[in-house]
Amino acid sequence: MIGAIINDIGHYGYDNMNDFVLNSFWSSYVYKFFVMYGILHIILLPLCLLKDMSKLRFSSIFGVFSLLFVMIIVIIQFPSYFSNYLSTRKEGEELNFYDISRGFGPDLLFFKGTATIFYSFNCHIAAFPILKGLKDGVNRRIQKVFRRSLILDAFVYFIIGICGYLTCPIGTPDLIIERKKLGDTDYLMTVGRFFFLCTLLMKLPASFISFRITLLSLLDIKEEEITNKM
Repeated sequence: MIGAIINDIGHYGYDNMNDFVLNSFWSSYVYKFFVMYGILHIILLPLCLLKDMSKLRFSSIFGVFSLLFVMIIVIIQFPSYFSNYLSTRKEGEELNFYDISRGFGPDLLFFKGTATIFYSFNCHIAAFPILKGLKDGVNRRIQKVFRRSLILDAFVYFIIGICGYLTCPIGTPDLIIERKKLGDTDYLMTVGRFFFLCTLLMKLPASFISFRITLLSLLDIKEEEITNKM
C-alpha cells in the first residue's frame, strides 16, 4: 500500500501497485525493513500499550470515515472505468455475474473471497471488551449497537463490491484500490489509499488490545496487578 502511494506521488509510471512493488526500487527489502520497523516502533507499539479500548475511539471514527471516503471515490469513478471497459472489450466478450464455478477453478477464488469476508469483520471481536465498559450496558442497547454496526459495514462492503467489480469486470484486482489508472494520475485514489492504510494500521492495536483484555479476563488476572509487579 505504501508502495502504491509512492508510485502515485513520485510519478514513476507503473500501472498498478503490484507492478511497482515487483519491478521498482521498492522490491528491495532494505526500504521495506526501515519503513515497517519505523511504523512498528513509532505508531503500533505505543498504541498497543494502551490500557483500554476507549482511547482508540477516535481512530475507530477515522476508520469509518476512511472506508466511506474510499466508497465515495469508487462510486464516483466507476462509470468512467466501466465506459472504458465497454469501449475496449474484445468482440464476443461477455460478463457473467453468476459464474460460481470460477470460484473453484485453479485460482481457488472462493477461498480468497471467503478470507476477505472474514477479514472485513475481524475487528468485531473488540466489541465484547468495549461492551463491558459501557454505562447501562443492557441487552437492548447492546443489540442495537451490534445491529447498526453490522448493517453499516454490510452496506459499505456491498456498495464497494458492486461498483468495484463494474470498474474492472475483467481482471478484477483483489483490492479495488489496486486497479490500473486510466490516466497518468489518480490523486483521489491516492488519498483513498492513504486513508485505507491508516485504517489497516489502526486495526492492529484494536485487535491486540481486545485480545489482551479478553485473555486476562479469562485467566482472572487484573492488568493493574501486572503493572504493579513490573
